[in-house]
Amino acid sequence: PARSEKESSAETDSSAPLYLNVPHFQRVQITGDYAAGVTVDDFELISRDLYRAMTIRERYMRLSFQRFPRTTSQFLRNIEGKTWNQEDEQYPDFTPPFKNGDDPFRMDILPKDLGYYTKIKNGVMYIYDDKQAAEKHKPRSFPYPNLEDFIDDMNFLIALIAQGPMKTYCHRRLKFLSSKYKVHEMLNEMEELKELKINPHRDFYNSRKVDTHIHAAACMNQKHLLRFIKKTYRVDSERIVFSSKGKTMTLKELFAQLNLHPYDLTVDSLDVHAGRQTFQRFDKFNAKYNPVGASELRDLYMKTDNHIDRKS
Repeated sequence: PARSEKESSAETDSSAPLYLNVPHFQRVQITGDYAAGVTVDDFELISRDLYRAMTIRERYMRLSFQRFPRTTSQFLRNIEGKTWNQEDEQYPDFTPPFKNGDDPFRMDILPKDLGYYTKIKNGVMYIYDDKQAAEKHKPRSFPYPNLEDFIDDMNFLIALIAQGPMKTYCHRRLKFLSSKYKVHEMLNEMEELKELKINPHRDFYNSRKVDTHIHAAACMNQKHLLRFIKKTYRVDSERIVFSSKGKTMTLKELFAQLNLHPYDLTVDSLDVHAGRQTFQRFDKFNAKYNPVGASELRDLYMKTDNHIDRKS
């Protein structure tokens, strides 16, 4: 006899890895009229302005070849009375990950040189097909908004930010979503914790950052940095690594000048972890790049322009 769809999906779930199974969370449903916290007239105006703001964001993300969220795009097309098509989605180019055994430093798989020529003029980067095109100032044509449209969009967004009813509505909406999440936490805390623990190869020291702003100085975590400092001191303490005012110093002399010994260092004493105290304080955030507050150690271990010329 034919099996039901539910039985088939259950069998699929049982054969899948444990960390891919989504737990059955308890959910709360809120019914009744939605209280926006503003008048009906203001609510209609806010809805129109938010719709325009989201279409502006969608347009500029398309111009910069970024992917716009699918759910938001579907709602926008529904408001416009149009049909959303998956073919209209725009995907950025991704470099496929290396397979097991592949050399990540292979040069033969790099894209070929297309011969483009770049030039900065009045603070703007121009890309040319070749050097001859650069001499004639004939840059490649890329999609971009004209100045009038950009100024119009920017003025609209600035006015939107300063709009009183918009502030009230957004503040209440964010408070509502925050409260909704807290209720979810209270109901499903143990399920969330269980799901977190069965997720493989994840802990405090190898969590993945969702960020494309890459610092070479942030390529290691505090634990790895501490291990590296201790290792270099153990195997290379007599190496000349620092120069100040014409005087060179070995690694051992540098630590002595700082009144430090690597074997006394801990993750806490390194003080390179950005916590809540760095929120909206970029000066404190930058200071976290100095191990134990010493800029000499930052130059030595995290910089490429130093006395040892990037060599570890």
